[in-house]
Amino acid sequence: MSDPDVIPASPDLAAVEAAIRSAVDRRRPDELDLIGNGEFSIAVHWRCDGTHWVMKRVPPFRSRAAADGYIALTRDYIATLRARGVRCVATDLAALTRPDGRTVVYHVQPLLDVEQLADQVLARDEPDPEHPLAVAVVDTVVAALRGPDGSGVNGVGLDAQFANWYHHDGEPWQLDFSTPLLLDPAGRIRFEAWGFLQEYPLPLRPLVYREVTALAPRYLDTGYVLTDVLVGLIRQDLDAWCEPVVRIARHRHGIEISPAEAAEHYREEAQLFPRLLKLKRLQRAWIQRTGRRYDSLLPTASSFG
Repeated sequence: MSDPDVIPASPDLAAVEAAIRSAVDRRRPDELDLIGNGEFSIAVHWRCDGTHWVMKRVPPFRSRAAADGYIALTRDYIATLRARGVRCVATDLAALTRPDGRTVVYHVQPLLDVEQLADQVLARDEPDPEHPLAVAVVDTVVAALRGPDGSGVNGVGLDAQFANWYHHDGEPWQLDFSTPLLLDPAGRIRFEAWGFLQEYPLPLRPLVYREVTALAPRYLDTGYVLTDVLVGLIRQDLDAWCEPVVRIARHRHGIEISPAEAAEHYREEAQLFPRLLKLKRLQRAWIQRTGRRYDSLLPTASSFG
């Protein structure tokens, strides 16, 4: 395992893409050493000549210019988080332009010890509102979202679920930057969502885009983000940690969040995300039946089962 702030030089992207491309085309996720297969990206453990990486692949962009814009935005996002006191796992961004003109972007990270992911740490420990890692994650989230002047008006969002934090040297390190939440003045995401939208049937793409556009600004709101942290705990069967997180937010920051509200959000998402996955499967079947290539490796089940 590697240190979270040290990253090996990027591997051969063509070899990585060829392996993932084969798994996507053949619907064979078992051909890859998958670390994560989420709603937006997949993470693969890649090894070569004794070196190990985590390769996070996001849906392709229509052009190299669009991919370069996403890379620049992501680097800006990481720099902004660091400026707000967030420790960030070392991440290189590498792009591969394919013969079809599409460009695939990879987040290249060191391979870390899964046992030190924050959700795994909580799963081993007794729920406690004074647990140092739980306190540190909540404190870090609040400081990042409120900004240096405490106003919370900074245009920076954060997906803060415990699964996105790594515990190292007594501190939480953020590791998920695949959706850089730096928004424009109108509250819209600032990178091209074309590849993400291609996963859905054509008539539904405007609706999906509107939903994403409406959802993104909520990740700038501290109360919403901490409520979403509770949703993640419920999803991972760590419900017993909800009340300690509520108490940390209330006693340390004067923020009131509700496990009941989080449970309602969970129920809504538990209905939504399996439906979205079904739509993606329909789109994949249509694309492949008409002799074209679908570009995402769909999970066997959504993150809600």
